[in-house]
Amino acid sequence: MGPKASTNSSETKRGKLDVAKFQGRRWVTRRNLHIDRLASAWLIKQFIDKRPRFYFVADGETIEGAIPFDMFGAEFTHHGEDCTFETMLKRFGLSENKGLREIAEIVHDIDLKDDKFHRLESTGLNAIVEGLSKVLRDDRKLLQQTGVVFDGLHALLSKDAEKPRGKTKRNGRRSKK
Repeated sequence: MGPKASTNSSETKRGKLDVAKFQGRRWVTRRNLHIDRLASAWLIKQFIDKRPRFYFVADGETIEGAIPFDMFGAEFTHHGEDCTFETMLKRFGLSENKGLREIAEIVHDIDLKDDKFHRLESTGLNAIVEGLSKVLRDDRKLLQQTGVVFDGLHALLSKDAEKPRGKTKRNGRRSKK
């Protein structure tokens, strides 16, 4: 694999990466996308780089000058118990967004198969991604179609943040007092 794209000069004072320095960049990941790469690419496009160019390569390949994600040795990949999506949320300071935090839990449960967060949505989202990948068989088309799914999921999970405070069940319905 080629050299990692340096991000040290892109850090803000609080150690978070400055999204302004990641605009119009080339991003590279392994082909045959699944949940963590799909969710991370969606995160890049929606919250980090408004004009990303994505490249999908075979294991061991790289693109000169591109930022690798969810690839061996990349800065944006699994770290500790975190999947790539969680790593990117932390590095770019996006963890305050409730919808993104909840998507991170769902992606984690699917990708790492450890049921750490016990997210009920994991089974459904995994089935949707598996089904779309069998039908589409093209990484660019799959990324486009799942983008709409992630948009909807983010809107739904973010909406809960707007509801009045009080005890809620996991399904989003307020519990009876």
